[in-house]
Amino acid sequence: TVIKAFGATTASDNWNISIGEFAGYPDTVVFHDQRLFLMNRITIWGSRTGSFEDFELGDSADYGIRITLASNNVNDGVWLDSIRELAIGTIGGCFIASNVSDATAIPNIRKQNAYGSAAIQPKKISSYTYFATKNNKKIREIVYNFDLDGYQAVDVTLLSEHILGSGV
Repeated sequence: TVIKAFGATTASDNWNISIGEFAGYPDTVVFHDQRLFLMNRITIWGSRTGSFEDFELGDSADYGIRITLASNNVNDGVWLDSIRELAIGTIGGCFIASNVSDATAIPNIRKQNAYGSAAIQPKKISSYTYFATKNNKKIREIVYNFDLDGYQAVDVTLLSEHILGSGV
C-alpha cells in the first residue's frame, strides 16, 4: 500500500548538515574510534559513539564532541584522518587530537609541524599515512617518533623531487 508518493526517485545534491549553531557542509569527514567526525574550518564535531547521525552533546562518555582548534595562525582544516589518534591537516600544519573517544574528557590537541596541507584526503598505505603539502609539490609521511613523543612529517620526495613535477 502506497501511503505517500515520492516526489522523485533521483538523488538530490541539495542537502546540508545542522549541528547546534552550525548549518552547512563539512569540509572533510572521517570515522575514528566508532565516531563520525566532521570538520568545517576550525571546528570539529564528533558523533555519539556508534551513532553516526547523532551529534548531541552531553555529560556522558558516549555523547557527541565539539572541538575548536586554537592556534596563533589561521588554520582552516582541509582533512581529517584516523591514525592512532585523530590527525587534523590544516593549511598551517598538522595537529594530533588525542583523548577524543570520551566526551567527558578534555581533548589534547597538539600541533605536530608547520607543513601546511593541500585539500586532498591523505592516503593510507599499509600502516603509513601520506599527505600532500599545501603547494602540492611534496608528499609527506606521518610517522610517530618515540624519542620526541610525537609525530613527524617526513618528506618522502626529498630524493626524487622531479617525480611530482608541477604538482600533485
